[in-house]
Amino acid sequence: MVAGFATHVALHALFVRVPCERLGPHQTMSSSNQPNTTLYIKNLNDKVNKNELRSQLFALFTTYGKIIDIVASKSRSMRGQAFLVFTDLAGATSAMRACEGMLFYDKPLVSYLNLKFIYAI
Repeated sequence: MVAGFATHVALHALFVRVPCERLGPHQTMSSSNQPNTTLYIKNLNDKVNKNELRSQLFALFTTYGKIIDIVASKSRSMRGQAFLVFTDLAGATSAMRACEGMLFYDKPLVSYLNLKFIYAI
């Protein structure tokens, strides 16, 4: 998955021009305030290994819909947070409703559909 992610980032840089300020490699400004397929999760346990966190999030949320990507970082500004990108809005919405308050590594999850950023391919 790491090699595929690196290839995706390289292709992303070739085809999408993203404003540099405060945007990650998979984000671009959304033109409207409509919900999109990116689910934002916070209050994650920052003591968990990044690879384990991504695989456990995938296992937990894949039951609600097909997941395109999971962006979780251990950097200071992103620790305890993750973005899950679903293929459709219905899957992202059902995942958000199902996980609200769910304990994940002994911490309650807080989630909402991301209104500000969209996943750019």
